[in-house]
Amino acid sequence: MRRLAVIAGGLAALIAGCAGLRSRGDDPANTPARAAQRRQWSQSAQEAMDCKDWPLAEAELRRLLADDPRSVDAHHRLGLVVQAQGRLAEAETAQRKALALDPDYVDALIGLADVEACLGRLDQALSNIDQAIDIDPKRTEPYLAEGRVLEAQGRRDEALAAYFRVIEHDPASTPAMARVANLQLAAGQADQALARLDGAIELEPDEPALRHLRGRAHLALHHPAEALNDLQLAAERLPDQPDLLCDLALALDASKRPADALKAAERALKLAPDSAVARSLSHQFRR
Repeated sequence: MRRLAVIAGGLAALIAGCAGLRSRGDDPANTPARAAQRRQWSQSAQEAMDCKDWPLAEAELRRLLADDPRSVDAHHRLGLVVQAQGRLAEAETAQRKALALDPDYVDALIGLADVEACLGRLDQALSNIDQAIDIDPKRTEPYLAEGRVLEAQGRRDEALAAYFRVIEHDPASTPAMARVANLQLAAGQADQALARLDGAIELEPDEPALRHLRGRAHLALHHPAEALNDLQLAAERLPDQPDLLCDLALALDASKRPADALKAAERALKLAPDSAVARSLSHQFRR
């Protein structure tokens, strides 16, 4: 039975400014000037994270931690930043440092679970997510993380249930809508996916991942003009994603633009030389 607890103070780790200053214990050297400097490092790190400038974010967080090594949120955010750069072992270490300082820190439990899932430790990832849900069952982020791990385990119905829990608590959660739509597309339910994605894009009209998904739904439903519109917008914002370029190539071909379809397919193949899909499309459009 899940225990119920209340997290004392603190906001989510990705809130700028003071979030990075949450520490355990008192610091007698915490003068106003040092506190102001820490806030500046934290804010700068968050701005860099928002822009996906991972090296700058890492540098600012390391400055913050050198001055305040007991900053729980800084360790957590450093874990996110090094994970985004593919350094999973360092990410795990950072999340565990945050949890050593505060074992009930939900964001670090989710961060650690995500690292463990990437490393293939799916059962341990679910255990950490369950602990996060026990601590704060009203937070939606653990249910999103739970759904992703369940998907990785092939437990589609349970993953859908987790995402629908998120939507029940937060009907405007576009990440949950996107995950549900992706599962519906995989199950051949393109019409249902399209309806859900229309609602999500009303909330975030310029989100490229949502546009990519909706473009795939339109392709499946043989709506070439609508698919092309969504996929071109997505590709402008995400120009280096081979799977997106493959979908764009299909939409261009369906729109009777074979030369442009070949260019998109060859761009995808250049980015992902081992992609069987990109290779097949490039060969198909050359004929």
